Amino acid sequence: MNRSDYDKIEALNFSRAKLLLRSGKHFQAALEDTEEDPTKYAVGTLVHSMILEGKDLRSTFAIKPYGMSFSTKEGKAWRACQTLPILGQEDSETVPRMADAIAMHKQARLIIEGCKLREHVIVTMLYGVTCKGRLDMVGTDKESRPGFAEVKTSTDARKDFFRNRCCSDPFHYDMQAEHYASLLGLDLGVESRPWSVWIVVENKPPFDVACYAPADYMIESGIEKVRQALDRYKECVAANSWPGACSELIEPLDAPAWRQAQLMNAL
Repeated sequence: MNRSDYDKIEALNFSRAKLLLRSGKHFQAALEDTEEDPTKYAVGTLVHSMILEGKDLRSTFAIKPYGMSFSTKEGKAWRACQTLPILGQEDSETVPRMADAIAMHKQARLIIEGCKLREHVIVTMLYGVTCKGRLDMVGTDKESRPGFAEVKTSTDARKDFFRNRCCSDPFHYDMQAEHYASLLGLDLGVESRPWSVWIVVENKPPFDVACYAPADYMIESGIEKVRQALDRYKECVAANSWPGACSELIEPLDAPAWRQAQLMNAL
């Protein structure tokens, strides 16, 4: 199923659901914002296509030459002639290097080889809400247990950095892993949670690669977020009200904890 057909499915996906962690108002705003910058996630999208489908889709972009500035007459004229989204030359050359780095990583390669289903779409009920997901790749491990893997690009693939990214806004990869694991488990009719792995590749040289599986607390974090988001969704639908996260009152604002500690130490 292509992306366009997937987007037409009337169901709650992770990208929208995670906004409910902030507020119903932010969720509604995203629904109303139908214009998306096609270059925002261009590098990640192109890397996914190259790794998962063996397709080089860079021809779907106009490649901006090195050193060209859109503030110059030449640059403005070049940009005005383009009918495709614009991608920088450096980013264009980065894509195959990131894909090659993953292909050369032994564990990442084994995971990808074990996942025969790519861009696998699932639509099912989760906690009373019709949800959907488009999983990068689905397959089995060496013990024939079902699971899935997601490819993530990052400025830093080291464990401490990626751990923080998993649990922080706007990424919430812990929630995404649980959203997908729940959908896959229901789709397959299995009781135990399917395994999940993140294949992380850096988007700058040396394009380091790491593979991570969520441990117990990461899984618990994802479960709590999924339930919080879907509970809020059901509450908002029932009340036909999508409130924001901020109060309409004047509230006292204290210094952050680190500053309070500094002040206490200065006494």
